[in-house]
Amino acid sequence: LFGSLADKYRESFLMLKNSLLSANIKTPLRTYMSVTFLATVLAYFGTMGAVAVLTSLSILKISGIMIFVYFVSAPIFVACLTFLTMVVYPSQVAISRNRNIETNLPFVLTHMGAVAESGVPPYIIFKLIGQFEDYGDIALEMRKIVRNVDEFGVDPITAVKAVAERTPSDSLKQILLGFVTTIESGGDIKSFLKSAGQQSLFEWRVRREKFLQQL
Repeated sequence: LFGSLADKYRESFLMLKNSLLSANIKTPLRTYMSVTFLATVLAYFGTMGAVAVLTSLSILKISGIMIFVYFVSAPIFVACLTFLTMVVYPSQVAISRNRNIETNLPFVLTHMGAVAESGVPPYIIFKLIGQFEDYGDIALEMRKIVRNVDEFGVDPITAVKAVAERTPSDSLKQILLGFVTTIESGGDIKSFLKSAGQQSLFEWRVRREKFLQQL
């Protein structure tokens, strides 16, 4: 019903595509836009019907010009609110995921560094971290890397780059890209993870101290 409308205004909603990817919402942009337009239309006519019913049953005690005002303004307001909510929702989910990743990142890096000390390859490190549900969205990002390798046949470097480009966390993105650079340059993964873990843990302590001082 709304596919052609979604195609027409696609360029205006390109930022929404990035939000969908960062929020891990597995819905194509065209489909999400179509659902947004549908929800907006349903909200408009639904509110119009609700106002009519409430007025006819005298539950909404208005008369004269106010009936016209409510009948026109209420559906428009609810429709606009519905449209705005649908557009903003993916970015809010992405922000929530970013917050979750930033909270767990120092401890994940410490864990990854400890695993790397045993000399296992990076793919195994990602696979092990992905099994820890307590790490929240970071575990999910690690499972994406493993999925890209196991199911799609992508090489580990490309798999890491793909996840780095879509993760909502800039910190995790820099860590993953640093991981790739270290591997491609023949650097020491253990040293990289140890350094990154210490830096991330230091920043976490600074943020915690700042928060406690504000309290």
